[in-house]
Amino acid sequence: MMRKIREPKHIAEVIDKTSSVNLKNFLEFYKVSSAWPELAGRVSSRSRPVSLLKGKLKIVADSPSVAQEIMMMSGRIISEAFSKGVKIESVLVNIGRVEPIVGSRSLNEGNRHRFKPILRGYSTDDIERVKNRFNQKGLPKDVLYGLCRLYIAYNRRFNSLK
Repeated sequence: MMRKIREPKHIAEVIDKTSSVNLKNFLEFYKVSSAWPELAGRVSSRSRPVSLLKGKLKIVADSPSVAQEIMMMSGRIISEAFSKGVKIESVLVNIGRVEPIVGSRSLNEGNRHRFKPILRGYSTDDIERVKNRFNQKGLPKDVLYGLCRLYIAYNRRFNSLK
């Protein structure tokens, strides 16, 4: 049986098509991870949210006692997350190494400019047009900045900035 060869699509079409589900999952996880100290209280420094897919919040805790405490307060975590607009159906806790939350201020203080400035070689009109295109999605600023860089680099490579 022969496979149908598909035509390449523009990156904007692909992002728009996949962003509805994936972006919603990402934004919900972003809300939970950014509010984790408020949601988990005193055990927040010894635990981290790992993922949030289909209403299942996965958490890693550094000890069995912290995992037990999170399980006992899972009802409160679910209700507070719901008040922030995130629907969580269940909480799953694993025991493991607790890594700092990626993107937290403590990690990026000394590494504030990880990327080269996007102004080099681009007109400000192009940059503003790309920002306006993706800004309607309600993305956090760091994600919006990275997405703009990716979009501009892609279009610069294929020479078709629209």
